[in-house]
Amino acid sequence: SSDLIPRTLAESGAGIAVPPDNEVDFISALQILISDGNKRVAMGALGRTWVERHASASAVAKRYEAIYLDNR
Repeated sequence: SSDLIPRTLAESGAGIAVPPDNEVDFISALQILISDGNKRVAMGALGRTWVERHASASAVAKRYEAIYLDNR
């Protein structure tokens, strides 16, 4: 299985990754998110920042441009 999503969440601070079929960790993550409004808000802001830097139209265009320029 890929570690892309857990790694992205860890690097961005935008969420909590839980292994598949691990009910204990899933419940623990939910309890953290339910009980800590500040953490939810912070994760949301970090997620938005990550998307703006890595997945926005301008960020993707820059990556395509770099690939194009490297392969001319």
